[in-house]
Amino acid sequence: PPEPARLRFAVFPWGEIRIDGGDAIVTPRAEPLELAPGLHRIEIAHPTLGNASREVTLAAGEQRTLRHVFDRTPVQ
Repeated sequence: PPEPARLRFAVFPWGEIRIDGGDAIVTPRAEPLELAPGLHRIEIAHPTLGNASREVTLAAGEQRTLRHVFDRTPVQ
């Protein structure tokens, strides 16, 4: 099997992360997540600052940091 990719998150002020519709992970989180190489859909949510989504394609053995800064204006 191919070597996993490692993805870290830097979300300000914080957020709930879902990868490919899986369980929520709350940031900040010190350890990177190991993911299979390939395309992944990342959902980032904050209860008052809104939602964001990204798609990332990771290569085997790649290490990457996904950064997101929420606008400090609460979503109505």
